[in-house]
Amino acid sequence: MNPEIELDIQRGKDFSLSDYPHQPEKYHITTHFRQRMKDPERFLSGEVIARTFTCGALRVNEDGCAAFNWTRGDGVEYWLLAGFHEAGYRIAITAWPYLRDRQKALDSYRWTKAEIDTIEAFNQKKLRYGPLEHQYPDYIKWSQQNPHGGLVA
Repeated sequence: MNPEIELDIQRGKDFSLSDYPHQPEKYHITTHFRQRMKDPERFLSGEVIARTFTCGALRVNEDGCAAFNWTRGDGVEYWLLAGFHEAGYRIAITAWPYLRDRQKALDSYRWTKAEIDTIEAFNQKKLRYGPLEHQYPDYIKWSQQNPHGGLVA
């Protein structure tokens, strides 16, 4: 795994909706998450994080994590990944904005054109990282050997 973002995530845990309450206070914030909150191209705030946890749709992320997804209806949606630390407690791993509808975002007056351009560039940058098997070859190999533990490429 990339040592910059290596986290002690419990990848072998079976996903269950009941394991991921919509209550932000139930999650420990990782250093990785705190660093991402400071990233200006992510437009994250305490309110956005709280709303993504409390109001977001929840689904399995197929990598040993859960994904919360929330939108205010302004063309931008937020994604937040959560999981379990190897020690057994819940953790918030990362979060980011996704530009779903540029025109709707512009029409909402919540976002400036420069902010929308920044989110769009951020989304394109994330896509350029390439397939997960190129980013995390050690994890992919591990997940193939542990089929209930994560993503299989």
